[in-house]
Amino acid sequence: NKDILKNFIALVIPFLLTILFLVIQKAGLENIIASFQIILHMGSAKTLLWFYSVMGLVFRWEIIPIYIFNIVKILIPILLLQKFQTYWLIPVVLIYLYFTLTPEILIFAFPLILILFAHRFQRLNFNEKVFIVAGMLISMKVFFALTLMAYGVFFIPFALISLFILSPNNYKRTLCIITILSSLIIGGKNIHSLAIKDFKITSPRGTVFADRSYGNSLKELIQYIDKNTSEKDNVVIYPECLIVNFMSGRDSDNKFYSLIPLYVETFGEDIIIGRLDITKPEYVIISNYDTSIYYYSHFAKDYAGRVFSYIQDNYEYQKSIGENLVFTIYKRKN
Repeated sequence: NKDILKNFIALVIPFLLTILFLVIQKAGLENIIASFQIILHMGSAKTLLWFYSVMGLVFRWEIIPIYIFNIVKILIPILLLQKFQTYWLIPVVLIYLYFTLTPEILIFAFPLILILFAHRFQRLNFNEKVFIVAGMLISMKVFFALTLMAYGVFFIPFALISLFILSPNNYKRTLCIITILSSLIIGGKNIHSLAIKDFKITSPRGTVFADRSYGNSLKELIQYIDKNTSEKDNVVIYPECLIVNFMSGRDSDNKFYSLIPLYVETFGEDIIIGRLDITKPEYVIISNYDTSIYYYSHFAKDYAGRVFSYIQDNYEYQKSIGENLVFTIYKRKN
């Protein structure tokens, strides 16, 4: 209460600085309001809710058993090491973790931190309380499914540090050992999964590696673009595949370079068609990439039908490339 004005100003200044840069770029109030409306519209889109539900980032009652199961799963090696206090058990724990660690293993962090925080609240100092609360707040996007597959995995250290702070002193060493062993196993599995991506795609822009089911199609498409288009041609690929634009050195569209279901629902097909009519890209390429993580499965079949009709009316079919991942190429009519 004593410094309420100072604190209020400190909260407002970052917001004002953000708006200031928009004003310098000559974005008027109308532009700013329109942008916020788009954000609000996207936030309420059913495709966005579906995406976060599939990724596990929205709380659902069904994940409570997963919480409990993962707490039990991680407590077994912790209690084992804590009881026997011998390093000879480390190889056994390592084998156990190898077979039990799954991508969602860290989902236990959220309820465990809450339980321990409530239990040990009186014994924490002010800095520890602030850190743990702040860590939970910034990690809310991933806490409901703190997995190694979801966005925000860089928040994991906040959860681990919070757990370390909240753990009884005689458990801290055991927790460190489990964390190191888990990190080694997860790191090894990640390296193995990267090794599977052994299909090499090279262009003057650099080299990327992909798995073979996609790699052949990507390589063939990049070669086709190199031979049949000029550097001045704009090439848009839907629903998304900007790596092809980068590797071939061809521009996409500054606004609608991707048309996953979320973007189509947010902006609407009329605006997208209007944009295509203004920018008139030389080539439009459509793939059969599965977008079901965003609710609708395939561009032009399950969603964006009117956009596809516009493409058919204004572009000529050229060729289909690939097997598992199929690219259908259209060129703008003269």
